[in-house]
Amino acid sequence: MSITNILFFQNSIPGLAAATALLGAFVVGKVIYRLYFAPLSKIPGSIPSKISGLTYHFNAFFGRFGQLSIDDYYKYGNIYMLGPNNVAICDPVDCRTVLKSHKLLKGPVYDSVSLLGETLFTTRSPEIANTRRKQIGPAFTHGNLSAMEPVVIECGINAICSKWDELLAQAVDTPYVEINYFNHFSLATFDIIGTLGYGQRFHALKNNQSQITKWIIDYNKLSMIKIAFKAVDRFPLSVFVRRLIKSKDEFVAYGDAVVQSRRQQLDSGELSEKPTDILQALLDSDDPESKAKMTPKEISAETIELLLAGSDSTSLTLTWAMHHLLLYPEVYRKAVDEVRTNFSYSHTITYSEGKAQLPYVDACIYESLRIHAVSGIPLPRV
Repeated sequence: MSITNILFFQNSIPGLAAATALLGAFVVGKVIYRLYFAPLSKIPGSIPSKISGLTYHFNAFFGRFGQLSIDDYYKYGNIYMLGPNNVAICDPVDCRTVLKSHKLLKGPVYDSVSLLGETLFTTRSPEIANTRRKQIGPAFTHGNLSAMEPVVIECGINAICSKWDELLAQAVDTPYVEINYFNHFSLATFDIIGTLGYGQRFHALKNNQSQITKWIIDYNKLSMIKIAFKAVDRFPLSVFVRRLIKSKDEFVAYGDAVVQSRRQQLDSGELSEKPTDILQALLDSDDPESKAKMTPKEISAETIELLLAGSDSTSLTLTWAMHHLLLYPEVYRKAVDEVRTNFSYSHTITYSEGKAQLPYVDACIYESLRIHAVSGIPLPRV
């Protein structure tokens, strides 16, 4: 090392030390401010959450946010800190007040998961949300849902019973049969919503997987990564998730093709009558005031969102309900007794029959939802 370099190094030490001290003072000051003087500092919460939002993002990314929320609820109560500028509310009345108000808009995280443009779920515009709700609402009236029930029964409980009977028949020489009911509930739900949303049978449960389940898994992975890295779908970060982006594009292209095919079938008279499914309801619906219909791209995007949201929420509700019933045999026996008292073994119970004659089973489902929410992510408002 030359004399010049040595002198430069020695002269830089005081400047480096000063910069380090200044940075340290800034960090310490910021921590003290957030812990004791910030506007939200009086709200209970963990010290890491008050200092930084990294704890929240880390747990959300790795799927631990649900358990963290439960732990914080029992420790801090109905209102607690998620981050320096984030507050969690847990009281159902407060949650309904916040979620139904247009004065409190959706947070920026919705922009992060918007891979298909603005949908009813991802849009942060109250105007677009209001229009889209009017357009989609007719698909889920009681009359429409009742008309779709045969598909729900065929692709749901009937398919699950057939699957389990097949597994039992194969287990001739074994004392037990292992059944992954979470996986089977999930695949059956994909089949139900896929059939109603795309008008095609995917047979995911029968084949233990299908192309659509792969698309959904990849889409969810890409969404979670995009929450952590907002620019992940743009170069150069897109290089690292090239396969997921390709899978998402294939999913969207498939949805666009299905919508276009249904339109052509209707225009050509190939269909003698309109199918009773979600896809047809979305094609027919419009805003009652403006009479605006959704474009094929918007229908495709909403169908994908419905498939993503409806499949997990339904299968997880069934899984948690089954799990809790198996944990408490006396509750399980009482539920079985109620079913067997009102219906024969071979009878397939419809929604209206179950709602009217199975109050205990209905209560078990609601209690399971109370204990374990089906969503493990927050729905932020600002």
